[in-house]
Amino acid sequence: MVSVKDLAGLPTTQFARKDVNKMIFYGEEWFIPKALQLQTGSQQFFPRRRLGRGSQGVVVEYNNEMASFALKVTYDRKDPRSTDAWLTNLTAAHRKSLKRYVIEQKPVGSFRKFGYVVMEMMDLELTGLKDRLAAPTFRFTLPTPSVQFDVLYNVCIAFRGIHEAGLSYLDIKLSNIMCNLRESFSGHLMVKDVKVIDLDGLCFSRGGGLTEAATYPPVETWPLDSATPDAFPDPSETPCTSETSAWVFGVFVLLWMCPHSVCAKVVSLLGYEHFNAAGVWAVPDEHTDPVLAQQLLERVKDLFASDAFPNMRPAEMKVLQDIFDPNGDPRLRSPDSPVVVRPGAETVVTTVMGYLQRIKRSSLLQRAWFSLRSSTD
Repeated sequence: MVSVKDLAGLPTTQFARKDVNKMIFYGEEWFIPKALQLQTGSQQFFPRRRLGRGSQGVVVEYNNEMASFALKVTYDRKDPRSTDAWLTNLTAAHRKSLKRYVIEQKPVGSFRKFGYVVMEMMDLELTGLKDRLAAPTFRFTLPTPSVQFDVLYNVCIAFRGIHEAGLSYLDIKLSNIMCNLRESFSGHLMVKDVKVIDLDGLCFSRGGGLTEAATYPPVETWPLDSATPDAFPDPSETPCTSETSAWVFGVFVLLWMCPHSVCAKVVSLLGYEHFNAAGVWAVPDEHTDPVLAQQLLERVKDLFASDAFPNMRPAEMKVLQDIFDPNGDPRLRSPDSPVVVRPGAETVVTTVMGYLQRIKRSSLLQRAWFSLRSSTD
């Protein structure tokens, strides 16, 4: 079976003009390789279709009769790393286990300002999966809550392994988690191979002083009641710590578990930018007004008490609510309020996994939704 590692190319590889084609994607000019080649042999993979566009570039599918890959084409040639390079601090056995939940990627070179990173080909993002779970035309082998809990458990395993490697993933969101869908003998759909993608959102949390862009930055980076724009950090540059990683993971849990009609509007306000009432991409008022910010965080805390989290114990709920407690920010805390210390990523992930395992054992869901993994998963 052909894998990403088998493709030719290194981060330092320079493509010649004769080896790339000029394409127009989304009204812009891009240069993409005419073909991807194996390190050994003459087998080649050719561009088939564009898959989508992200904040850093576009994604194009390359395939032949043997396999398919996704090629991410970026503008700035930001120093991309292979999956092995990111997970270098883990043991070989742990790295092999974690790769079941983290997408395989490999830089294969560049041309002018464009950088090329090859990734495993996956079926769809969790954004699309959530839409299908809500649509009556798609029938799954398990009930919708079971599928949601199963996917979340897999993401927890990946997130836990990433932190054990001394990393933080500050841009986890529905569009950065992908899965494959398979059809059962009964004709119903099954979710397979849930994996974290876009590893360029990782940063070394043990390095100190590092930052990384986050779609949902924590409240301490919001420019609350700031007289000058430079009084607080740019919310798009989030400090790389376990606590900030816990914040973005908590936002992901809400985005995935809460029904769209219940929490989409509330959680979207946590984003650095979103579409306002006038349809303009702008920083939410809640990020600049302390009163609105406090009200928003209280509404977010209440979401963990909704029906999206059945039978959650008070201690478990408190850990998740403490992530978004306004008393964790000195600008929002009233003088007589106690200081709330935000839990770290390890605490949050352990709490969520314990809750999911308890739900499984208590048989609250209609059918078993995951098989208990060993501690080496």
